[in-house]
Amino acid sequence: MNEIPDILIKQLETDIEKYDIIFLIDNAHELAVRFCHAKALKDTTDTILILLNNPSMRLADMTLNDNIVLRYVSAEEFFLLDRLYHMYDFSDKFYIISRENMYGNIFNLVDCGLLTDEQAYEAILK
Repeated sequence: MNEIPDILIKQLETDIEKYDIIFLIDNAHELAVRFCHAKALKDTTDTILILLNNPSMRLADMTLNDNIVLRYVSAEEFFLLDRLYHMYDFSDKFYIISRENMYGNIFNLVDCGLLTDEQAYEAILK
């Protein structure tokens, strides 16, 4: 079992204080790109941190616009943040966006044609 480093816990706690919403997005590159370009995301006034799993790239935080920041995390950090999600979901600020069924997947409604992608992103941001 991987022990979660204190520095990662402290960074998450700092981010929870700094941002209104934190999204942890899994390996689904297409999902991440579509989310980052969603009209609902561009229209929000919330301060948002998007943590994107990209094992091959570790860059400095990138600002998408005045209130949205994108940060790439390693595969190991993603795994540990996924574990921390279960400890910090009570904050109502830390969410996982994934196509995996284990996360209560809103994208099933998109796949069935009941919601558009944009409607799903609007629901995620509310």
